[in-house]
Amino acid sequence: MVALPPGVHCVNFALWDGAERLDRSAMRAQAAWARASGADGLVTLGLATEVGKLALAEKLDLIAWTAEDAGPLPFAVTVAANGVA
Repeated sequence: MVALPPGVHCVNFALWDGAERLDRSAMRAQAAWARASGADGLVTLGLATEVGKLALAEKLDLIAWTAEDAGPLPFAVTVAANGVA
């Protein structure tokens, strides 16, 4: 496992719109707020309630959006699966 650079890494929440779809513009704004607030990095799928419950397509969207929105900041992704290996 590669260690993250030191500092404060903001865990992004999965934000939803009124139709219960991931809200792209809200996710972009959340990342912009973290950058503007001085975060040293971003984390996506960092909440146990999200990583185990989102569909694969939703997870892939969040990862791609974080990559786009992180700008110069490093970011980490929680990876989880059911199983023993």
